Amino acid sequence: MDKSSTDKAKRTTLRALATGSALGALAGASSQALAGDRSESKDVSAHSGYRETEHVRRYYDTLK
Repeated sequence: MDKSSTDKAKRTTLRALATGSALGALAGASSQALAGDRSESKDVSAHSGYRETEHVRRYYDTLK
């Protein structure tokens, strides 16, 4: 490979890495924004706190 094709390959690789990083950051920010929107629409008082249901009690019994 000559110098010009090596330089072009490096530029292409760096451009792909930069684009991938930018898209990854954008996807992360978008998913966090969407998650924030969903949590605001739910009624928090209906699902607050830990609930020990029957199946959880049965699991705890198997640990003894």
